[in-house]
Amino acid sequence: MMIQAKVAAALARLSGLSGTISRDLPRKIEWIKKELVLIQCCLEDAVSKLMNGDEDAKQWVKEVKELCYQIEDMADNVEQVEEGRKRREGNFFKQCVDMPGEMIVIREILSHAESIMFTIREISDAGKRYASQPPDEVQYEYQESSFVDPHFVDETNIIGFENELKTLVSLLINPEKKDRVVISLVGIGGLGKTTVAKKVYNSAAVREYFEMSAWVIASHWCTTAGLLKNILKELLGLGQKSYNNTTEITLNNLEKMQEKEMIEKIQELLKVRKYLVVIDDLWNVETWNDIQQVLLNSENGSRILLTTQNLEMVKPEEEPLSHNIELPLLSDEDSWELLKSNVFGSSFSSSDDDNYKSIIDELEPIGRTLAATCRGLPLALVLLSGLLSKNNNYSAWSDIAAETLDTELTPCEQRCHKILTLNQNNLPNSYVKSCFLYISSFPENSLISTSKLFKLWIAEGLIPYNTKCTFEQTAHEYLTILIERRLVQVAQRNGTTGRVKKIWIHSVVYSWCVGQAQKNGFFDIVENLSERECNLLDSYNLFVYNGKLDNAFVESLCNPRSIVASSLEVHELRQQSFSKLHSLRLFLLENSHFKNWKKLEEAFLKMRHLRYLGLRKANIWGDASFTRNLTQLQTFDARGPFVTNIVPEFWNIQTLRNVYLTGNIVPTVTSNATRRLHKLHLELHIPTNYDWKPFLQLLERQNELAFLTIRIKGNGTIPATIFSPFINQGNLQFLKLDGRLNPPELPASTGLPSTLLELTLIKSHLKKDPMKVLELLPNLILLRLEYGSYKGATGMFCSIGGFPKLQELKLDGSCKVQGWKAEAGALPCLVNLHIMAYDFMEKLPEALSNLSSLKEFHVTVYEEDSSWLATRINQENGDDWCKIQHVPFVGVHLLPNLYFTEKPNRTFSTANAYIRHLSV
Repeated sequence: MMIQAKVAAALARLSGLSGTISRDLPRKIEWIKKELVLIQCCLEDAVSKLMNGDEDAKQWVKEVKELCYQIEDMADNVEQVEEGRKRREGNFFKQCVDMPGEMIVIREILSHAESIMFTIREISDAGKRYASQPPDEVQYEYQESSFVDPHFVDETNIIGFENELKTLVSLLINPEKKDRVVISLVGIGGLGKTTVAKKVYNSAAVREYFEMSAWVIASHWCTTAGLLKNILKELLGLGQKSYNNTTEITLNNLEKMQEKEMIEKIQELLKVRKYLVVIDDLWNVETWNDIQQVLLNSENGSRILLTTQNLEMVKPEEEPLSHNIELPLLSDEDSWELLKSNVFGSSFSSSDDDNYKSIIDELEPIGRTLAATCRGLPLALVLLSGLLSKNNNYSAWSDIAAETLDTELTPCEQRCHKILTLNQNNLPNSYVKSCFLYISSFPENSLISTSKLFKLWIAEGLIPYNTKCTFEQTAHEYLTILIERRLVQVAQRNGTTGRVKKIWIHSVVYSWCVGQAQKNGFFDIVENLSERECNLLDSYNLFVYNGKLDNAFVESLCNPRSIVASSLEVHELRQQSFSKLHSLRLFLLENSHFKNWKKLEEAFLKMRHLRYLGLRKANIWGDASFTRNLTQLQTFDARGPFVTNIVPEFWNIQTLRNVYLTGNIVPTVTSNATRRLHKLHLELHIPTNYDWKPFLQLLERQNELAFLTIRIKGNGTIPATIFSPFINQGNLQFLKLDGRLNPPELPASTGLPSTLLELTLIKSHLKKDPMKVLELLPNLILLRLEYGSYKGATGMFCSIGGFPKLQELKLDGSCKVQGWKAEAGALPCLVNLHIMAYDFMEKLPEALSNLSSLKEFHVTVYEEDSSWLATRINQENGDDWCKIQHVPFVGVHLLPNLYFTEKPNRTFSTANAYIRHLSV
């Protein structure tokens, strides 16, 4: 798995080296490649023995892993020398000055290559006992791949729990029960508790019944304080992505709140509102006892829904108004229906095509047999369907049946583990297998950002180089494979594009993955440094949650390649500790507190192999001069630290792909500046006389930039010429500008990038109607005109045929929305419209009448404005009813009063108080 991917990655690195720095180097590289290919034929047998506890195999695999790291180090050094030569081209004086130092480095590289050759001989000889096929038949694993569009199954598909669903809904929606009721969904892991709860929670009937709702995950690792914080965040709607500074201040306040204060805020919000709070995967009885006292019984029909494996979590004698709903195992018939729907899809199963029906008819007997082996456990059926869906023929299903059928009544979790092992073994290549195991390094039940995950995969070398597509596209393809195999689940999508934004893995799958990864020596999870003996940490990849990073811990490490940590206390390190960190490829210290940042900068100067440096929400203030030595850096995330300067050498790093910076940065661009940026996120604290010329020059060089975010804090403005670098650059798809444009108008449509899929404008203070320009963008799917983006004298207007592909539109009420008009035939594809009426509106816009394709209309108002809105959209005599009567779904969102000391004035982003469905 991981070791196979490492060997393949090492071979790929060697194949990409030109070796022009020395005449002897190409010969040595070719010899190492041939020997490494011979080692590959031994890996499968060695890993198999390792998993069965063979200590010799474990040691041999570890030596192979160390060898791959040595090869990567050598390749890095070769590329650094070659890159240095490119930078000095045409500068004879610089070439002469640097030549002595370069010759020393080249000698070290040749010596390193010879050392690798000696090591690889010994490893190859020792590995002959694991050879499973003749060496001359082995080809190293490195295949070309191309980007594919994902095919996903219906994620809301539920079979077999009809009675339980009806019971649950009736308990939640019962106007006669005014007291607070606690309902527990109880069952073993993998039975579908979370799926059933989500189905009900997201239903229109339930969402319209409650004024306020929250969904939180408890799990093993969540404390009472953490759970309270998540409940409050959900109740206020702050878990949603926000686009204004005010909400961020509120989130910062929330992070600093003490437990007592959070309890007061929650109770203040809930005491007058009918609420629904769902606590998923609750394990700890003590945590429940603490939480249930906070959630008030206001005798208004509020409900609490728990999912748990503990039947005794809520005891009737302690909570008389409680109900336990035990989910049963599925019947054989329901098991086959669930397996069939997941393998073939609902459209496939209901198709009139005779070929499809014949395929299902042929596979049904063996399919029913396979379904029966899952003993009615939905998770096992779903995992099995992921394996069967890629092998839709009788022969393949028979082979799978031979490996899964048994007469033993094994526990349900062990049955899932058996199917997981088979599914893992049948993944396309070792890269995908390693990517799958890597996901389990995140905390259990956490929602994982795919954007962050892709960056980590790439930095860890788990995504191979491909001439036909970018690293990000290959990572997306691998994630698609894992989703289609049902190994990971989609937690959140972009509502317009369908792009997967967040994923999670089931707790049963998680525990299996962690076990497999740690047996492989893939990574080591450290929950609390103070409770763990440092000398036990011998993994190259560490994931640290809680504790402190000090000399004792660092000096105990075995030259780690990655350290991923959060909420650490980072102490001052001694010089001898620095050497332990020189080999790091990935260093994440998010939300960490540094005792002496300046001292740690010295260590960063020597981390020449770093690919990913994450300092998000760290307490850092100063320049980032240490970045000049990070010549292999791919991602630099400094959102939170205030960076006062970025040295010119930083922008010359040719491997740079993703940059996130906060501060008063002025990019200094040279002729060697990178051209490969993929995502650029800048939060600039700048004066009015800020010089944008260097930054615009940097943008003009980019050939692959797809995401650009610029947020202005202070008195500075964004030049309207910000769009000009992308006129001839066909990759920018996601653009967000938060700050005043200067001059306050958009360029002509020909001056905007036609490739844009999503555009967000905030506080742009445009004086001319932006619709006249934006409606001509041919590919725009999502448009957000947020707070203060349009300050013109007239309302906005959309002409016939305008916005040909726009599907989602979000408008702030301050943007003259009240006077917005649209011709019939404008916005022909618009499905979702959201108006945030933070400023009082006298009426809904006239444009609504002509939006014939609209499926959902959402409007957000403050609670004190709710009576006005109810009068305007009343079906009987509301003045605005005629404008929305053709819309199938109308959602009304009320913003509750917030009780923070720094209370902003009517500028909050959407908080879902409730959703009202208006029947047409």
